[in-house]
Amino acid sequence: MTTLPEIAAGCIRIFIEDLRVEARLGIYPREIKSPQTVLVTLEVWIPRARLDDAIENTVNYDDLCDIARQVLQSGHLNLVESAVEKMLARLAALPGVKAARVCCRKPHAVRGARAAGVEALYIKE
Repeated sequence: MTTLPEIAAGCIRIFIEDLRVEARLGIYPREIKSPQTVLVTLEVWIPRARLDDAIENTVNYDDLCDIARQVLQSGHLNLVESAVEKMLARLAALPGVKAARVCCRKPHAVRGARAAGVEALYIKE
């Protein structure tokens, strides 16, 4: 099994940190009825060998943001876990991606906590 440090050694990491998305996400009536702010961090690792100053050989920031917005704004989802898995699958399908990570946090989900959330990692075998 390949580990992230092994992949990262030959790759470059591209990321979006704490993208704010309004989403209907959760199981409680207030979460079903009204959108809430969700913070999303998306990361992909692509081989350094692909880089030659051409946008088509990398991953565009806009594409990362679009994936998060499309998943979270496509309709109500009960579980943060479901949203994370959907985003992760879309990131893994991008050309050249060797690994991807998604962290999705709800800053107002737990009183007294900065945030509650879910994180998942994909590594191409």
